[in-house]
Amino acid sequence: MLPIFNPLGTPGNTAIQKYMNSKKVPQIFVSTGAAKWNDPKSFPWTMGWQPSYQVEARIYGKYILQNYPGKTVGVLYQNDDFGKDYVTGLKDGLGAQASKLIANGISQMRWFLLNVIGTWIGL
Repeated sequence: MLPIFNPLGTPGNTAIQKYMNSKKVPQIFVSTGAAKWNDPKSFPWTMGWQPSYQVEARIYGKYILQNYPGKTVGVLYQNDDFGKDYVTGLKDGLGAQASKLIANGISQMRWFLLNVIGTWIGL
């Protein structure tokens, strides 16, 4: 079988990762920033492509420290791999100030509904 090249999205790729690796079919340049794609020991046939969500959020955390020292940070995140990786990176970037982080996970359906309602009421 030929490799799967640049498949998009964390959920779909997560669903096929074990199967693809058991059959030794390469998943090349998985197009998602989830940290799980950086595990060559467990999944040698899977290779991520884009920078991780954790690295991106770590950069934001450092920016917040430099520009808003001592402030409390609130995050409403998607309760999936994407959101959890972001919160992990943000905590890393905030370092000792991570205790000032208030994070609340929300399901994708609730996230969708908040966006729709927010649009209706002009948020």
